[in-house]
Amino acid sequence: MAERENNIVNHPPHYTFSKYEVADVADEWFGTEPLLWNATKYLARWDKKGDAVENLEKAVWFIKRKIDKIKSRKEA
Repeated sequence: MAERENNIVNHPPHYTFSKYEVADVADEWFGTEPLLWNATKYLARWDKKGDAVENLEKAVWFIKRKIDKIKSRKEA
């Protein structure tokens, strides 16, 4: 039982469904960009945990927030 709980916490199936674990990909691509890291997380699990549309909307929210931050730096 403890092993399964540990896997659910550290390596849940909705993030370990492919050849690469989502956390490893997000770290490699967006390690210092938390908004893009989170968008990646929600895109990866879109149809594997919870509501698919909600997961995609959350990914869009994080991407939009990143876009807004980039635009506000350009205006400053």
